[in-house]
Amino acid sequence: MRGASDPPANPIDRIGVSTWSLHTRFQATRGKDVPDQDLIKLLDFFAIVNQRWGVRNFECVNVHFESQEPAYLASVRKAVESVQGKIHNIPCDIRGTNLSNDDEAERRRSVAAVKTWIDSAVAVGSPSIRCNTGRSKDPANLDPAVRSYRQLSEYGAGKKVRVIIENHGGLSSSAEAIMKLIRAVDHPNLGTLPDFGNFPTDEERYPGLELMFPLGRIAHAKVGRTNQQGEWVSLDVDRCVRVAERAGFKGIFSVEYEGPGDPYEGVAQSIAVLKKALA
Repeated sequence: MRGASDPPANPIDRIGVSTWSLHTRFQATRGKDVPDQDLIKLLDFFAIVNQRWGVRNFECVNVHFESQEPAYLASVRKAVESVQGKIHNIPCDIRGTNLSNDDEAERRRSVAAVKTWIDSAVAVGSPSIRCNTGRSKDPANLDPAVRSYRQLSEYGAGKKVRVIIENHGGLSSSAEAIMKLIRAVDHPNLGTLPDFGNFPTDEERYPGLELMFPLGRIAHAKVGRTNQQGEWVSLDVDRCVRVAERAGFKGIFSVEYEGPGDPYEGVAQSIAVLKKALA
């Protein structure tokens, strides 16, 4: 807590923007109606975000990198540094991987693929990566996932890159399942990425965030979600932030806009809501 004589913190210093907020504008995840002239590249993303919203904290989904070659990664780092910014996390959605695969050879191949992104995180200065759990044929069988995350946590520790798990499907569909996996792995370099929106109901959301935030390194700050009827439902962002603060969370709230309409307007509205909650 701040003392009475401490200067007030600037909420913008706690806010980040994920490339996923503008995913329809990247070639790899392009929206079907987006014209060529509206597409952006990762090397331009940092300046766009900084100039529009004054944000210097970033999260870059792996599919939005055009390469993992050293020269390209160096250019990404330079682009971030040009706005005096920082990449805080790389969410990894690596096609064809499954860290919970029952086939040992395939599981090892998946681990090897994720390790390359730990190396890439080092190159661009990101202190963490999020990698998906996948799933075993037997949902009760955690052994493959435990081996994978133990190996990745150990590898990441040697590179000073934190491995984090998001509530994001597969074995990570619920906060309880995530915490069970983390306890089984039992490695200090494994943490969480709480996502405000990736819970099916409010009844699961707030207890789930309470479980995840004590080990949280970065959070996905959604202001709403699409329900099963395809309707946009606003979230109680104030309550989500209060849960984080009670847990002692000191990380970045990364805006991940997935709603309807112009994503630039959606990000602007998300930042406004988040600034108010953090003020």
